[in-house]
Amino acid sequence: MRSINYFFSLLRFVSLIGLLAFATPVASFGAESNASADRRQLESICEELRKMLIDAGFENVAISCDSAGAVTISYENRLYRSDISALGKILGFAAPHSESITNLRIIIKRMALPIIALQIPPGELQDFMAQNLSAPDFAKRLIAGDYAEEKNAAATTNSSALKTDVLLQPLVEAQLGDYHEPYKFKLGFNLGLSTLLARGLHLEARARIPLLDEIDAFVKESPHPYSASLNYLLPAAKNTFLSTHLGYFSGERYGLSSQAAHYFRNGNFALAARFDYTGFLTSFDKKWFYSGLNRRTYNAGFSYQFSPYGFRASMQYGKYLLGDRGVRVALGRYLNESRLDFFAVATTAEHWVGVELGVPLFPDKRFRPGRVRLNIPDLYVVRYDYLSTAYGQTFNLPYDLLEFRSELTKNYIVTHLEELRRQFLSARPSVTNGQIKK
Repeated sequence: MRSINYFFSLLRFVSLIGLLAFATPVASFGAESNASADRRQLESICEELRKMLIDAGFENVAISCDSAGAVTISYENRLYRSDISALGKILGFAAPHSESITNLRIIIKRMALPIIALQIPPGELQDFMAQNLSAPDFAKRLIAGDYAEEKNAAATTNSSALKTDVLLQPLVEAQLGDYHEPYKFKLGFNLGLSTLLARGLHLEARARIPLLDEIDAFVKESPHPYSASLNYLLPAAKNTFLSTHLGYFSGERYGLSSQAAHYFRNGNFALAARFDYTGFLTSFDKKWFYSGLNRRTYNAGFSYQFSPYGFRASMQYGKYLLGDRGVRVALGRYLNESRLDFFAVATTAEHWVGVELGVPLFPDKRFRPGRVRLNIPDLYVVRYDYLSTAYGQTFNLPYDLLEFRSELTKNYIVTHLEELRRQFLSARPSVTNGQIKK
């Protein structure tokens, strides 16, 4: 009897071992199948988002996902006047997939170079857009990186290279003159071409078509060259950029200009230095007048953005084209997309104050980027100088690194959260009882 009991006990033990050995691979296979299905679903979402961004007109698009459910969306906006509008649209595209995305990372580019990375928890994003989370609380959860180098990034599609913009830029300037001519004006517009040759390599040329000019010493009544330069922007290190400009610049200068900038505190604080080596070149009465490269000028300074009120301040010290040295201090504020700056200049020769107003040009959405398109500046800038003088002047570059990413900082985004929400809802418009309909 004991032998029979011992036999059945042994049989039950062997059966249990066999059952466990069979069940473990089945459970493992089921988990692997679920993980594989989730991965395929996430890849499908990434592909859908990629097509949506390209169809909408965004460029240099790259979207990747990992096994943990994190999605990275990388893009460049040359479609909307405001980067806030573009970011709101992108977040609206991603909103219907928030349940499948554990972490959303946005990389915004300029000239095909990554400038800033934003990390946004999808749940908090939905709560903020549905007005269940306040703007200050959402701002605390928004993580911004100064510079994002893409590692193991997905392939970029819809490149912005070799696409040409025909630029039309209005021109209005005013100055106080002397007793006999108390007011001086300059009216006209610039017509130009702009194209990205390669990553960070940019070519731009402009001609000025004057309508009225009472400011310049040598008045040119016919269209004439204004600027033509080859510009290269290089990310030298984390948060540091170098730029080099070679060609013919505003102010009838030709030669070389180099600039370096380093960004701190999510881009809100910037230090920059610039060195120019130029000569004089102009045409007048069908004759060319020029000099050799004989003028070395420089400036260095900083800028800072204050949040949440949209204030910004800057100060620069430098040597100017007429050899005078001095300081320029500016204090301004963003008013939605508009910009108002008060400035004061004090040099070894003169000192004066002025104001500059930048008003956004309509429409908010530009023509879709293509091989050739007509484009206008984001802002219509009007400047008023209290004193008409040639001192304290330098020439303009296609972009200034001190202002290059002024709209791609965490403080700027936080200041414009309500506009971000409005653009998000225009892409995902239906909200009922605090819930966003998908």
